[in-house]
Amino acid sequence: MRISLTLLILLYFAGSSIAQSLLTIRGKTDDLQSSQVYLFFVNPAQSDTTLVDSATVTRQQFSFKKSLQEPKQAFLRLRNHSKKVAFLWDNPIEVNFSDRSPTSSSVTNSVATTEWYDFTAGIDSTHEQQVVVFANQKAALLRQKPQKGVTYDSNRVMSFVRTGIDLMQVRRRQLITFRERHPLSWVNLYLLCWYRSELGRASVYQLMRQLPTHLKESALYGQLDLALQEM
Repeated sequence: MRISLTLLILLYFAGSSIAQSLLTIRGKTDDLQSSQVYLFFVNPAQSDTTLVDSATVTRQQFSFKKSLQEPKQAFLRLRNHSKKVAFLWDNPIEVNFSDRSPTSSSVTNSVATTEWYDFTAGIDSTHEQQVVVFANQKAALLRQKPQKGVTYDSNRVMSFVRTGIDLMQVRRRQLITFRERHPLSWVNLYLLCWYRSELGRASVYQLMRQLPTHLKESALYGQLDLALQEM
């Protein structure tokens, strides 16, 4: 009787591991300093009527740096009958989608994909404590106020300013590259909604005019237009 029970337990866990697919996102060890991945979690049933930065959509960012106080990998457990997810990542990031079958695939250094998967998201538990420590250190640095007698490097301040300016051009190139690869994807419209404040009204309007007809006729397009008018 004990052997039968053990077999049942083993079969149960084996079946669970096969049923739950796993998406692993891993920063490359030779270039982890500036690698980031952005995951856009979208519910298609509501995406046509809701702005992408509302409660129905979540953007989660995982950073990969050389510091031991940040995670080197994250995962998405994909399950049936759940919300859908579209992935966008900045290179150089290696993304492996494995459903424990011969159809496993690997994507490296890709700007984005429009594939949809069922998902449940989380951070790898082996790095959870390091993430908490890193977040606390970040919060402590933000709470520090400038003190008298402290010398600040003006060149370093200007480099931060230039980085912010350059980021707009980088983001614009990423959006254009994604549209060229996936011209009919709804993700094009999601990204314009999400980055509208970063890109600016004029730039977003210009990119909106280049979208295909089925996106221009959507309710989401109209809501983005109204949101830009209020900027």
